[in-house]
Amino acid sequence: MKRFFTFCIWAFAVAFVSCKEEGTEQQADWFGEPQVSAVSGTAAEVACLSVFADGVLTPENSGFSYAPLDESGVPGAFTDVRPDLIDGGLIRVRLTGLLPSTDYTVNAFVALGSSRMTSKAVTFTTSDVAPDETVLEIVSLTTLTVDAGGDVCTIAYSVVNPQEGAAVEASCPAEWIDTFDYSIEGEISFLVDGNTGDERSAVVTVAYPGAESRTVTVVQRAGGSVAPPQPDTETVLLVDYESEGLPERYGETSATLDGRRFEVQDVGTSYGSWIQFKKTSGYLANLEDMGPVRRIEVVYESGNANLQLYLGDQVKPHLSGSTQAVPSAADTQIVPQEVGGTYVFDCTAYAYPYFSLVNGDGVSRVKSLKIVCGGNGDSPTPLVKPEFGTPSSSSVTKNGAVVSCSFRYAGSGTVTEAYFAYTSDGATSQRVDVTTAQGAKTAQFSGLRAATRYTFRLCVVVDGALFVSADASFTTLDEQGGIIAGDTKFPGWPELIPEDAAKAGDEYYYAYHICPDFTVNGYKARNYTVCFSATHHCPVWVAAPRHACYEGSASRSDAYAADPDIPANLQYYSKSTDSGCNKGHMLGSAERTKSTAINRQVFYYSNIAPQYSSGFNTGGGGWNTLEDWIDGKVCADTTYLVIGTYFDAFTDGYGKSASPKKISFGGRSDVSCPTMFYIAALRTKKGTTGKSVQNCTADELMCAAFVRAHTNDLKGQAVTSREMMSIADLEKLTGHRFFVNVPNAPKSSYTPSDWGL
Repeated sequence: MKRFFTFCIWAFAVAFVSCKEEGTEQQADWFGEPQVSAVSGTAAEVACLSVFADGVLTPENSGFSYAPLDESGVPGAFTDVRPDLIDGGLIRVRLTGLLPSTDYTVNAFVALGSSRMTSKAVTFTTSDVAPDETVLEIVSLTTLTVDAGGDVCTIAYSVVNPQEGAAVEASCPAEWIDTFDYSIEGEISFLVDGNTGDERSAVVTVAYPGAESRTVTVVQRAGGSVAPPQPDTETVLLVDYESEGLPERYGETSATLDGRRFEVQDVGTSYGSWIQFKKTSGYLANLEDMGPVRRIEVVYESGNANLQLYLGDQVKPHLSGSTQAVPSAADTQIVPQEVGGTYVFDCTAYAYPYFSLVNGDGVSRVKSLKIVCGGNGDSPTPLVKPEFGTPSSSSVTKNGAVVSCSFRYAGSGTVTEAYFAYTSDGATSQRVDVTTAQGAKTAQFSGLRAATRYTFRLCVVVDGALFVSADASFTTLDEQGGIIAGDTKFPGWPELIPEDAAKAGDEYYYAYHICPDFTVNGYKARNYTVCFSATHHCPVWVAAPRHACYEGSASRSDAYAADPDIPANLQYYSKSTDSGCNKGHMLGSAERTKSTAINRQVFYYSNIAPQYSSGFNTGGGGWNTLEDWIDGKVCADTTYLVIGTYFDAFTDGYGKSASPKKISFGGRSDVSCPTMFYIAALRTKKGTTGKSVQNCTADELMCAAFVRAHTNDLKGQAVTSREMMSIADLEKLTGHRFFVNVPNAPKSSYTPSDWGL
């Protein structure tokens, strides 16, 4: 029975919801016996196996609870600690700050809803420490597992009764472990080289004068036999108002900048110490193949970020019978990322050799442009990018936080700057400098606002070129020092979008639909979540897991009805159609055939949007084609989808456009007809890992958005990379935040080939 339950947890855990039973349950079937090791005077390592896996165990709902025992064996106050490591059903933590010569009891726990299941309790005794004895303690895990590609690792330590002038020192005989960095007090960082052979391990010895040495084992996974790719080359062009070739006054010209040919329209340099782009018509475009455009950095004189970047694979005319710059519909628009006053257009996800830097609304005053392109430059320099770890935060208070991230740079360039940039609510970012030595970096943010969400990243400048890590975020405590409620109602559901507190109950209404008759060991599976608009009388987004466990033999119910969890007066009045539209499911009927009751839920009006019947939601229609293609990307691991609508004017990657309008639909005459539909998708790259996406590294995950304008013109259009955008760009477009419960979701980038495009 236990083996069967373990299998069910692996297959269905992503569908769990909070248990409604109360209290704490201790049951041997939930856990193995906790194992205690590496016990010293003030620390111990505890590990425990459980049957929970694949998304059920998270750092928020599991861990260990420990307490000291008095002389009679009665425990004192218990302390909960969150796991340092979750790997399948294994949780592990390093307990620190313990009292010497003291008996302790410890058990593992997992909290699901209002139920808390615990393991058997075990006891251990810390060793004796004399009052004047110097003790070196490892306060992080004593076994570190590293991927084959290598990484920057960190060992955290503390010293009891330190000696004046003494310093910690680490050593390792293995040549593939090197570059020990002691710049941060209490931490030792080091580099682990890439591995192309079998799994290997080595022991790092940490020593401190007068104290017993400690050891940490580093285990590196096996790698492939393929040699790492050789570095490409890049050329950097720096353009400022003194650059030769730019016109003095607004005009049209073919300029040569640093030996490269450009077309210039309505750009001038005689207006001050900046390059001035004329309103709407000013642009700069390259006319020769300079190799892939890697990155363009813009520094504005007056801070007006009006420039837009378009990439293409060929030289295209930029004038259309007037002085208006018109990028081709086939071009790809890149949205910049503001970092410390520099606007970075990151083009590394593409291989396009041509760009147009086009001015938007309002005159742009540009202090400087930096154009980084690949291949065949007069003086090429190695294109070796820094490799970043995953940024994280800790010690968050109402006005401060500690942030950490690592970077590794193997190139021959010079790292001239390293700093953390942070911002809130899209405001201009601030920075905190750190040392330029590669390795783990930590910074203290202060002067923050209470109850505010901050986004941060590690920034590294190499020979004048700026590189940034992935974004991470934290929310400061409120004025009373309390924790702000989680972004989503259920933090274990990877697909959820945070509720909009400003619009909830007024503009947006939310419903969390649970499968009425699909359970695993008493836990009901979730079906889907919907955000419904009172203004548009239409779903804004529907979030749902896709997995084979939701599919069965139930027939299509066609049970169209009002969603019982959303006010009926906001929804359609009937299943009638009009205005050339039919009833378009956000989450499809075929995706929920486990039972008739489950299928009936996807026929709620809250899951239905008007979709054009002749060329969009029909056989071979634009939307049906995309839905069928997404079906082929659903993997053995769970795939998480957000299917959404958009109501402002929109033009997609195929040049198809739609404008806002009200239509008659579902018995109403005030329904907004969506101008665009999208599918945001997240899954593991391999698709067969058996791991929760919440426990995966960024390299193990892929996510992207697939966007199509609501038009009949896309009938028969196969899915291509032209309709893809990053999740970060979709967030900027829609104002929603996607996959916030997956800390390593690679939202800023995507690779079309990962999706077979």
